[in-house]
Amino acid sequence: MSTTELFPIRRLQSRTDALLENEVLVVLLNMAGVETIVAICKNRPAVVLQYYMAEVVGVWHYRIALMLNNKLLGESVHLGDLASRLEKSDQVINFLIKEPTHWGRW
Repeated sequence: MSTTELFPIRRLQSRTDALLENEVLVVLLNMAGVETIVAICKNRPAVVLQYYMAEVVGVWHYRIALMLNNKLLGESVHLGDLASRLEKSDQVINFLIKEPTHWGRW
């Protein structure tokens, strides 16, 4: 089962696409400056975005770090708790593909 089946994440075309009342706009930006724009439920943990990017980019056997304003996001942080910080950062969460994992484990 894919991440998007377990935790609905909608891919958006632009930052101005309409959001549902319970969604947060997140711009996932890799180190090369390529954006992936998504809408995700406010009560989801930020770590879901790591699995989503692994699925989208096809790098299941690598660690992905999420950063907001140059600070790593913890696995237990919910997107609703980040809403005010996201607004100040123009909704951008950076992701970095790091070293390979052992046996595909996180």
